[in-house]
Amino acid sequence: MMVGLSGCQSDKKAEIKEKAKIKYDCSVSKTLAAAQQRNSKPWEMSEKSQSGTLTIKFSCATSPFVGDFQQCDVRLKHNNKARFADAISIDGGMKAHGHGLPTAPLLSPTAEAGHYKLEGLKYSMPGAWTVGFLVKIDGQSEQVVFDFTI
Repeated sequence: MMVGLSGCQSDKKAEIKEKAKIKYDCSVSKTLAAAQQRNSKPWEMSEKSQSGTLTIKFSCATSPFVGDFQQCDVRLKHNNKARFADAISIDGGMKAHGHGLPTAPLLSPTAEAGHYKLEGLKYSMPGAWTVGFLVKIDGQSEQVVFDFTI
């Protein structure tokens, strides 16, 4: 990738292309189009809190993509038992760009213990994202963080 970027920025672009025999496309639109394509396979990640007592499974109908709302669920286990939190919130963003999520997602409990529907989650651009959950159970607050790239 770095060769492609330096080739796009170099004054010797034609010479680099000829030597490498690689066709460079310096447009951002192809990158964005690729990030907007939905992978039809379900996507999920599981992480534990620092104490190890809280586990969250963050799953979506498809792998994360740019542009439209994600269809996701969150399943919470405390001490290996599914249960609802006293309070749960979500936050996230792109550390490298210094911005948060472009929307304000909401977590709604379902009828199943520890299962939340995540609504309003959207990603605005390709790159490295962080999504974190702050969970309060039995007077204790714990954080679970997910890092991934679109």
